[in-house]
Amino acid sequence: ADSSETSYRGSGAVTGQTGANPLCALPAGTQPNDIGLWHTLSKDNNVHSYPAGWTKLASQQANQTTALTQSSAWKRFAGGESGSEQVTISGTNLKQCKIHLFRGLRTSGNPYEAFTLAQAEDSTMNPAAVSINNVGALIVALMAVGDDNSVWGTWSGTSGVDFIGTQ
Repeated sequence: ADSSETSYRGSGAVTGQTGANPLCALPAGTQPNDIGLWHTLSKDNNVHSYPAGWTKLASQQANQTTALTQSSAWKRFAGGESGSEQVTISGTNLKQCKIHLFRGLRTSGNPYEAFTLAQAEDSTMNPAAVSINNVGALIVALMAVGDDNSVWGTWSGTSGVDFIGTQ
């Protein structure tokens, strides 16, 4: 896709609950070849399982003992999807999820060029470095904070960064 077309289009509402298996709202207005990026966190170390059609990034999730687990998955939409989808996570601890919508990315195969997963235990938000080769590529950093969502600590390396929302 032409780099001028690559864009963030919106997100579904944040879902938060203590019961198992939260339903996560799909973003409105999906079109063919849009990419959904689903970010999930839970205050435990349980496995996050996504429904058919979603691909867990690198088949991984980051666990910080029983304090916090986060994972992400992507899906290429056919267009016109609406409603909610369910991520499977057992237990009664807090779970949150949000699905973001991007347009103008590759129309076949893997939609991302690079992916890293890191887990830290301090108050500085410092995403792992990635290397990309395509001019105009979109960079997304998904982060989870385990202590409370009102104290985000400090951010490093954020010059020129647009924040599209928090979860």
